[in-house]
Amino acid sequence: MTTYSSANVAFLLVDGDANNRATLEHIFSTYHPEYVFHLAALVGVKRVEEQPLEVLKDIDGLRTIFELSKQNGVKKVL
Repeated sequence: MTTYSSANVAFLLVDGDANNRATLEHIFSTYHPEYVFHLAALVGVKRVEEQPLEVLKDIDGLRTIFELSKQNGVKKVL
């Protein structure tokens, strides 16, 4: 995790697994974000063809982000 800040804005950049619920819960409970920018992605036709079930697991990670955002009063998820 890397924290950036200026006089008007502060943000946390997390380089990790969006499917790791424990990590996400820790981030939300520790940092109380107002906005969440979900940039996680492993894309490509090859991955979908070779590991379709793994790709479907990514939906669970996104669901967790939405759930935690709602529970923690996040203003917007992008």
